[in-house]
Amino acid sequence: MNRLLLFLAGPIFLGASVFAGCTDISDDGARELILGRSELTLNANTTGLFLIKQGNRPYSVECADENIASAYISSERTNAVYVKAIRSGQTSVTVSDGKGKTASVALTVLSNPIELTLDTDTDGFEIITGKTRVVEIMTGNGGYAVTSSAPGTVSATLNPSNDEQIFFKGLQEGSAMVSITDMEGESIEFTIEVKNVASIKLPDDELTVAAGASKQIPIQYGNGGYTVSSSSESIAEAEIVASNVRITGVAEGSTTVTVSDAAGQTAEIAVSVYIAPWAARLYTTYFQVPNFEEDEKYSALETVSFEAFVCIDQAGMLNSIMGLEGTFLLRQNGGKYNLYTLDGELKSETSVKYGEWAYVAATFDGIGKTARLYVNGVLEDELDLRSSTVDLGRTAGVQKPELEHFMVGMACESSRYLYGSIGEIRVWDKVLTEEEILQNNKSISADPAAEHLIAYWKLNENTDLIEVPDYSGNGNIGIPSEVINQWSPLAYP
Repeated sequence: MNRLLLFLAGPIFLGASVFAGCTDISDDGARELILGRSELTLNANTTGLFLIKQGNRPYSVECADENIASAYISSERTNAVYVKAIRSGQTSVTVSDGKGKTASVALTVLSNPIELTLDTDTDGFEIITGKTRVVEIMTGNGGYAVTSSAPGTVSATLNPSNDEQIFFKGLQEGSAMVSITDMEGESIEFTIEVKNVASIKLPDDELTVAAGASKQIPIQYGNGGYTVSSSSESIAEAEIVASNVRITGVAEGSTTVTVSDAAGQTAEIAVSVYIAPWAARLYTTYFQVPNFEEDEKYSALETVSFEAFVCIDQAGMLNSIMGLEGTFLLRQNGGKYNLYTLDGELKSETSVKYGEWAYVAATFDGIGKTARLYVNGVLEDELDLRSSTVDLGRTAGVQKPELEHFMVGMACESSRYLYGSIGEIRVWDKVLTEEEILQNNKSISADPAAEHLIAYWKLNENTDLIEVPDYSGNGNIGIPSEVINQWSPLAYP
């Protein structure tokens, strides 16, 4: 009996020794709170993290000086503490656990200021006597202050409910130098002129527009009661729409558009009109590409690029530009350009400007495992991929088999039409480089014989189309849902 007791006691004693060596237990039976580090250094306007190696859940965290940094526990990784650095300085981040134990990390935030920018061009900044102009701070480092060198001429105050908004009021004729600063020492200085009558201010004094297309220029400042005229209405016409000047190209050439206001002030716009290629206005019309499904070489492409010039006229539900629902689809979603892939979605920083043309491109790199989205030649978003190939022939997950194909102008269901115009659509079996995309953004047309170009639908025929020609020579003809017979100028110089 004694031998048996000794035999059982041995393993139990050894196991307890091993366990005690791995975990620190205090006298009250709670685990000690241990952090993965005792010091952390970050640049201002960045986010870092440290881990809680041991403790007693649940955890909470606070920063001793929230002007320098803020901290929070991740909802997905409950042992991860994220620290968002705000401004330069030193403070501490303290973690508390469910047993009342605490541990701290010494935090140093180094100066890394964001440029201070405004939503307004400050050159020639004017205010009418007795009027107030509001300026928004677009980027900066917080802790803003604003001063006026002549407060009796121009008063300058921060909005008490929004410290990123500044009120400038003209009190009497004259000028004042105003200064805006933030907590990191970034500053902007400019002169404000106070006048009884203000000059008309436009963002541009030159405009290029396509014949048959329109562009709008906002009137940023003036005295109201605006009128507009064109020196040659046979070249360009002009009208006032709300507080904008809308200019419509009529014929190739140059003219001058003059804006006038109730105080007799004027401003001129030099207008150049060019002849643009045609593009198809789709709306409820779309087309499919049967050859993508019939030819097996398109069923497992490791690299793919889409590009097109598109003008979306109205929001719609999901304006589908081109691609395959659930697989690789370029579209508009929530006022942004959107690329939907099997592995996730990409969304542009740039908002869709309805009624204006844009160049949109997307790339799939199954070898490098990356998808990218571009707008007007600029990289907007990227995504790490798990997928290795794209099938241009057929997608999965669509309820109706007739909609499981590559399409231009629609995807999945009829509420997802492209409510707008499109042209110069190209599909490549390679990843276009950033340099190539930037170049294609500047030059509307492409070489139909270019290597790796597998489909090229110009959609510039300006005639009834029962088939959409493929200018790449690969026979990837588009079959429209109905005759394409509406056209608009591809107004993108």
